[in-house]
Amino acid sequence: MQSAGYNQPALLCVAPYLVAARMYTEWNVYVFIGGYIADMKNLFQKNDRVFPHPFSLAYWKTAASELNNLKIIVLASMLIALASVLGTLQIYITPLIRVQISFLITGLGAMIYGPVIAMIGGVISDIVTYLLFASGPFFPGYTLSALLAGLVFALFLYRTKISPLRIIAPKFIINVFINTLLGSLWRVVMGSTGSKGYSIYVATSGIKNLLLLPLEVTLLTLIIGAVIPFLSKKKIIPKIEGVKLTPTFVIVSLILSAASLAAFIYCRYNLPIFTK
Repeated sequence: MQSAGYNQPALLCVAPYLVAARMYTEWNVYVFIGGYIADMKNLFQKNDRVFPHPFSLAYWKTAASELNNLKIIVLASMLIALASVLGTLQIYITPLIRVQISFLITGLGAMIYGPVIAMIGGVISDIVTYLLFASGPFFPGYTLSALLAGLVFALFLYRTKISPLRIIAPKFIINVFINTLLGSLWRVVMGSTGSKGYSIYVATSGIKNLLLLPLEVTLLTLIIGAVIPFLSKKKIIPKIEGVKLTPTFVIVSLILSAASLAAFIYCRYNLPIFTK
């Protein structure tokens, strides 16, 4: 009578498959854990890649990957909320002359998290501002303007060397093409231009936006130049070369800003297109 036991020949045949199956299972576990750890690491860390221009697939892949960075999402939410509040606040130079300051947050945010989140944030900020502080009918044209402003800022400021020209260029484009040309079109479409036609409103808005450009560029340059070292140290943005805020640069910028502001005040109270 044979004693009960394992069939040794059969076990020897099956053993290699059992070992392979166990190794395969353990390998999958290691891969899963390693991938999970890598994903969690990516949530909190940014790569240090910078780009000379935005016309590359890698640039847009990097910008889209910011949506997976938990630190950036939290910071973007805070900046979008701040921009929504500042969208209703204005600096009154005179009772009739005022400057909006929300562009400072828009430009700073675009530099940090790039065009994808900047466009999304522009849309959200405009809608939230309207819902909280509505003063008239909702018009999607201004939402489009907010989206484009975030895009333009990001194309010049995101993950690249920051120079004065890279701050002047996007603000010039925004002031001329978005604030003046598109803004005048939105006023005509909404019927809020009164007796003034499109060309008259373009002229008045254009003069205002061009003369206030030096002041706005100076404010944006001072803020970006001040925060870049802190953001780089905290690994929120790559280590990039920012604008050097030398005393000469600051003094010249303030003089140009004061001169342009004085010119705008003069035009506002003396040119017929403003006074009529």
